[in-house]
Amino acid sequence: VEFEGGLDFGDPCDDGNESQDTAFEVQAGSFWGLAVCQGDEDWFRIPATVGAGTVRVEQQAGSGNLDIELYRSNGTLIEAATTNEATEELEMPSGVKYLRVFGRGGATGEYALHVVDN
Repeated sequence: VEFEGGLDFGDPCDDGNESQDTAFEVQAGSFWGLAVCQGDEDWFRIPATVGAGTVRVEQQAGSGNLDIELYRSNGTLIEAATTNEATEELEMPSGVKYLRVFGRGGATGEYALHVVDN
């Protein structure tokens, strides 16, 4: 699957970005066709060149409850969005950030990721 900017994350259920250490780097943009599969979570590195802004995950219809957490480079949790809504959104500070997308209680589903640089 190819995304905006020519990024190819490969098979969304076997993508190799299951930890902060193996996070895929993304710039500002929108990325469709992503998925949290059984036993999976997705990590994305958002570089300092993407300043303060917002990060949003929109779950596709029929998906389980996906949540997001934003971390600093040192692993400190900045903020979490853990509602029961189909869209989770967080304000991003400037600097390097890591986004974790995961299914609450083992939930799975497809989603779109939107990284917006203000």
